[in-house]
Amino acid sequence: MEFKKKTDLFIYAFMFELEQALQNNINKLKEINFHADEANVDTELKSFLKQFIKKEFNRIPDEKWGSNLSLVYTDGRINQQESISYSTFKNLYISEVYLPNELTNNLKEAVRKEGRVFVNPDLLLEIKEIDTENITFIPIELKSTKDDKIPGSSVQQVTPNEWVLFVKHTNKSVNITVGQYVNSITQTMQFPDRSPRPQVSFKTLSEHNVKHRKKEGNELIYYIDKDSLAKKSKLLNDWQGILVDRWLDVIQNEKIKKNEAWFNNTIRRYTLEFLSMYEKMNDTEKAELKSKMEKAVELYSQISNSNNGK
Repeated sequence: MEFKKKTDLFIYAFMFELEQALQNNINKLKEINFHADEANVDTELKSFLKQFIKKEFNRIPDEKWGSNLSLVYTDGRINQQESISYSTFKNLYISEVYLPNELTNNLKEAVRKEGRVFVNPDLLLEIKEIDTENITFIPIELKSTKDDKIPGSSVQQVTPNEWVLFVKHTNKSVNITVGQYVNSITQTMQFPDRSPRPQVSFKTLSEHNVKHRKKEGNELIYYIDKDSLAKKSKLLNDWQGILVDRWLDVIQNEKIKKNEAWFNNTIRRYTLEFLSMYEKMNDTEKAELKSKMEKAVELYSQISNSNNGK
């Protein structure tokens, strides 16, 4: 099997087994300080995970090799399935775990050469294959919360299938869940000053896992809903389109909520000003404005795609 294909499948099994291992070591996680000066920080959590993976869980344990991994793709019905034995992954191991401050320019370039957009992940797993020179890198996003829902990373900093390790902590308990980033998204888009941030939720990811990830005997099964995946991926891949649709709803909705976001009314005021300007134009001027906007949107897309490829 091609190395990249093997590692893509390996990470499904490894992240599930890592979650189980962390649950079995939950008392160690309870000792982590998640706060500093009343701010929520993940410094100690990142360091703990780096050491835990390197020293205690850098590969799928031997006793798990009799298990199987199955990916079942659905769009209302099962239309594709692939299965593989855990033993296929026995030569793969995590050779290093890099923290953000350990990411050199050479490492960043190596990640980019694999076709990934490099965005300073919380953890970067270096995966090697025994008796070969094969090596690859898997970024891991880390989220922690006291409650449930938090603003996620900006839309330019994540990809739908990126893996996320989500920690929910209180003074008395710590819970862990892992999965692909897209399955933690609640479909609510935060809109701060700089870059939109899709909201993510520990509960959303946990409930997705309950429904779409099953352990039946020695078989680990992921049910991948193509329709749901496409819908949530749009929040990341076409976030501008999502916001445009939302703003169109704002200007057409007659109801005003008590605690509306400030920019809703700014959108209304902008729309009124634009309509006033547009109504004063003749047909030629209207056509020229539309053409100018279409060219600007296309040029922006080209520049943005070029920058993301760097």
